[in-house]
Amino acid sequence: MADGLSVPTARFFIDENEKIATGSSKDKLNVVSVHMPRSENDLDIELVKKVVEEHGITQPILVDNEHKITDVFENQYVPAYYVFDAEGKLRHFQAGGSGMKMLEKRVNRVLEENEKTQQ
Repeated sequence: MADGLSVPTARFFIDENEKIATGSSKDKLNVVSVHMPRSENDLDIELVKKVVEEHGITQPILVDNEHKITDVFENQYVPAYYVFDAEGKLRHFQAGGSGMKMLEKRVNRVLEENEKTQQ
């Protein structure tokens, strides 16, 4: 790929993550992306910065070159999505690129429940 990312569909998921991060609930939602290197090219911080800039990514990105977060979550999938509630409880895990509508529903459900508890 032109951007040098090892995952062929990475461009699509980068754009989808940005839609979630900047959607209508952005003031109620914290999105953090974790870059999990899958090849030698993925270790290149300057390449990661270039892709972030090219895609206009606004959410924080943690570069997990040593796979510390990857190991804690025992993650083997790209992409992988973890949805936590306001108390830090894991509410949804989704691996792979299908089911973006399901992910959106889960995020919205957690946000709605959070609003109810704050009222």
